Amino acid sequence: EAGFNGFWWMVNLLQFLPDMTFTSRKAVHLPQKPEAVKMQTSVVVDIQPDESWAEILEFGLLGAEEIALLQSLSLPAPTVGYELQDDDGEIIAEADLAWPLQKQALIIDNQEFTALFASKGWHVAFGPIDENTLQHLSGGDK
Repeated sequence: EAGFNGFWWMVNLLQFLPDMTFTSRKAVHLPQKPEAVKMQTSVVVDIQPDESWAEILEFGLLGAEEIALLQSLSLPAPTVGYELQDDDGEIIAEADLAWPLQKQALIIDNQEFTALFASKGWHVAFGPIDENTLQHLSGGDK
C-alpha cells in the first residue's frame, strides 16, 4: 500500500510537467493504434477595403466571412439594428441588417418581424448570414 500511495503522490506532483505521462503494465502490452490528429484549417476571406464597412468590421459586429458574403451582393454597407416604424413613428420591428434605400432587410432571429417588414414593402430574408439567405435577399428563392 505504501508503494501504491507513493506512486499516486508522485503522479500528483509531476502531472503538470509538459512531458509527464504515466501508464499501466496492461496498457503497455496492448496493441497501439495511431491517434488521429485534428488539423486546424483556416479560410482566406477577401474583404474589399471600403470605409463604409470600417465601423462594422472595427466593432466586430460581423465576422470577416459574413462581410465578404455581404460584399458579394454589391450592396452598400448595411444599417445594423434597423428599427422599422409605423405611421405614428412607433418602432414595430427590428432587422439585424437593413438597406433602407433598397428596402431590403435581413432578420436573423425573430421571424415575426419578417411579416411586418414585408407589409411595408420590404424584401426580407430570414436566417443566418450564409449563401442561401443572401441568395434569397438578392432576389433568388430560399
